[in-house]
Amino acid sequence: MKTPLKPITRNQQNHTVSLLHQALAALGFSVSQKEVSKSIAGKNTIKKVRELQAKLKVPVDNNFVVDEATALAISKELVDQGLTAAGHSYKESGLVQLANGAFKKR
Repeated sequence: MKTPLKPITRNQQNHTVSLLHQALAALGFSVSQKEVSKSIAGKNTIKKVRELQAKLKVPVDNNFVVDEATALAISKELVDQGLTAAGHSYKESGLVQLANGAFKKR
């Protein structure tokens, strides 16, 4: 199974951590707003990941917040709960103002 999550280390700060926060929230393990707003894998993120690892019976590798096995387990859980299905997508429509000032419906 391919997963957008990659291994994450303590205090890592990037888009992968933001994806982790989104996945954790979708699975009912919301992380503190402070860490979410900074996209950082801090103490609260680690706590929530450890809780999820226990629930999913994934062994903990203390060298990582999320290792390969955990990333795969999270992806599988999201799929199993139907949280990655196309039914969760949406489409936006509206008016776009063109460079010449005219409006076009999209």
